[in-house]
Amino acid sequence: MTGFDSTVMKVTRVARLVVIASVLCVAAVSNSNAACTAATTHTLSPAACGVVISTAGCYNMTTNLVATSNSGDCVLITAANVYLNLTDVSIKGTGAASTSNGIHVASTAAGATIVGGTVSGFDIGILAAARGVLEAPDAESNKGDGIQLNSAASSKIVSGASTSNGGNGVTITGSNSFTMVSFDASNNNGSGTVVNTSSAGDITNETANSNALSGITLNKSNSTNIPGLIANNNGTYGVEVVSSTSNKIFGTTINLNGIYGVYLKESSSNVVASPGGTIHCNGIIDVYLGCSDTAGPNGAACATASSANEIDGAIVFGTGVNPYGIVIDLGNIGNKVLASNGATDTIDDMYDANKAGQNTWFGNVFTTANQSYIH
Repeated sequence: MTGFDSTVMKVTRVARLVVIASVLCVAAVSNSNAACTAATTHTLSPAACGVVISTAGCYNMTTNLVATSNSGDCVLITAANVYLNLTDVSIKGTGAASTSNGIHVASTAAGATIVGGTVSGFDIGILAAARGVLEAPDAESNKGDGIQLNSAASSKIVSGASTSNGGNGVTITGSNSFTMVSFDASNNNGSGTVVNTSSAGDITNETANSNALSGITLNKSNSTNIPGLIANNNGTYGVEVVSSTSNKIFGTTINLNGIYGVYLKESSSNVVASPGGTIHCNGIIDVYLGCSDTAGPNGAACATASSANEIDGAIVFGTGVNPYGIVIDLGNIGNKVLASNGATDTIDDMYDANKAGQNTWFGNVFTTANQSYIH
């Protein structure tokens, strides 16, 4: 069997796993509230911000809201089990001077579902501090983050977008078992999506392009599945994984990012693959295991090694412009690079700064490598 045939078989196997995971995830999210009927739905037609929903039930907002104060929540939900329909409704803040939230789901409001709505011009567009569902939100041009999930475990964001915000598109903190499906987090002045200290999450079919920093950052977050990712043209990295374990990153395209395509820093037991897609033409390295944030392999060991990571069926190349395809920097051992394909990098398609046998390179196809034990 040729190296190419082996690569195709491996990528096909990984792709099937990704499709199964994605279908299960999408099937698990709801797009409606069957309990809401015309008879049980309350109409809200407020003239200004300052709306407080303190009773459980179904609500349909019919008016646009414009904030006249820099402070205070425009819409505050304090009751549990609220269904709020904001389809075709815009909620606008005061812009750069705003210190407020467009929509605030309080910690007492678990079970909230918010459908639709365009939220712009606030400090934070949508802040959820309890479990909830955001269906097709549009958070844009807010001063800080478009959407924040804080201590909101098992929350879901289904379709929609958070774009052109001054901070991150989405920041998830302390919110285990979160789900994001078919979401666009692009063109933000921070990163597309940042996940902090949150585990067992799922980010399926996300687009995170042209953010000033990374497409997706996982920080001290474990066991997150990221299938079907598109992360291109971000200022630093397509995907950044820091002090995080057991994450699975399956990129459709992770290309043309400023420094690295995928950056594993002091992180272990992660899987990186590109079934049916590519990780290529990133500024310095397509896939990097190390701790040099900007300069590529520097021969300096990280304070904490990255180990037991698997790069499986990754398609990397530099088109004669970019220096490296896959790099394992000094001190990062016990990793595997399998059935990956690299070509046309200006220095090396595959590079290992460690001794023979400390990492496993098997079934790879490449033109140049810095070590004879790379296969």
